[in-house]
Amino acid sequence: MTSSDKSRSLAARRPASLHAVAVAVDMLQRRGLSTELILSGSGITPAELRQPNKIISHAQEMVIYHNAWRMTGDSAIGLAMADAVPLTAYMPLGLAMMVSPTLGAAIELANSCPLLALCYFATRLETKGSRAVITFSDYSYRPDLYVLNTDMCLAGLRRQMFDLLGGPPTFRQVTLAFDTPKHAYAYESLFQCPVRFSAPAHSFTLDADCMNTPLPMAHQLEHMIAKDACVRREQELEQWAASDVVGKTLHYLYDHPFTGTVPALAGALGMSTRTLQRKLKQSGTSLQRLLEQVRRDLLIQDLAMGPRSRKDIARHIGYKDPTSVSRARRRWAKEDS
Repeated sequence: MTSSDKSRSLAARRPASLHAVAVAVDMLQRRGLSTELILSGSGITPAELRQPNKIISHAQEMVIYHNAWRMTGDSAIGLAMADAVPLTAYMPLGLAMMVSPTLGAAIELANSCPLLALCYFATRLETKGSRAVITFSDYSYRPDLYVLNTDMCLAGLRRQMFDLLGGPPTFRQVTLAFDTPKHAYAYESLFQCPVRFSAPAHSFTLDADCMNTPLPMAHQLEHMIAKDACVRREQELEQWAASDVVGKTLHYLYDHPFTGTVPALAGALGMSTRTLQRKLKQSGTSLQRLLEQVRRDLLIQDLAMGPRSRKDIARHIGYKDPTSVSRARRRWAKEDS
């Protein structure tokens, strides 16, 4: 496994609160989408959406967002989903941001707690003369969801700032490091400023003075207490390991896509094959479905890395020969159509 493979595999295992996903799913439901189909393949049941404190993996989160993209056919769906998630869904970080002394302090706190902030990028706030620039870098997730995930992180931070200020922040410029997408119009509509594509980096530019804006709920003692709670929770999440059968299965399959058989997995998880199959079924999924998800993810990553032999790619993602990969790609393309 190369360093790039390992980085993406580890990224897929990072934890996320189900709270923001539940809010996004609620928004999609109101658009007429089926909850069961939105959650399809994620191993998350509709009943679990009522458990907002449940922790899932980013790999599961990605399945849901990919489903939303595929089902709506709307390339701007990432902007819409993230804009629907209020600051209160990011607890305990949301509370700590609300009682921060200034907007800049709140953003710096979010930057220091990426797991709580549910961000797929490393974010940094810098002051450059009269401008404040927030940059988003080091993406290490699914390449096919790069634009969607970028949209979610930028729109998510904008919504957080909106809730903190009680109104829209004044952006001077938004830059995006990918080519102009079909939904280019949606950026200027949401951010109300010039947007530049094919830029060196993703970024927001605002007036530097904006970062000094006092927040209406600022409270020194509460901020100190809430900030400490965020630091502790971020450390706990950094040590998180999946305890549910779907999360454990995904972890195993990312490391062993070639040995993803029921007996091998059951042995690794310390349970009988019948128990494993029953628990996966109760979670609305199966080993074959999760294995397909992992293999598809690994294939997308391999193709994005540049030239590799068809045989090497087949071996890496768990197929015996390139012909099997070709058949799988045709099947996945049909599912997406």
